[in-house]
Amino acid sequence: MVAGVCLSLTHHPDGVRSWVHDRFGAASCLPSYRAVFDREGVAGPADTVLAGDETTLERKISRFAAAGVTQLQVIPCGCAAEQDRTIEFAATLAL
Repeated sequence: MVAGVCLSLTHHPDGVRSWVHDRFGAASCLPSYRAVFDREGVAGPADTVLAGDETTLERKISRFAAAGVTQLQVIPCGCAAEQDRTIEFAATLAL
């Protein structure tokens, strides 16, 4: 099973959520996405971001593996430096 996730290795999770909102927030207005967000109880894409330090991200990602995910499609988010760190971090992950 494959899961796609907005991911950021960052010290500024709220800033990354704003970054995601600015770029993907319009999805909240599309009926198919709105239905998914409503089912999940979130306002939009920014509320689905996994952001934080390595320990936080490892804990959150382990939940995907526990749910049966075998491949994780990572969408690196944040400034260029955060995206670079996120890509390097994601390359070390094993589900």
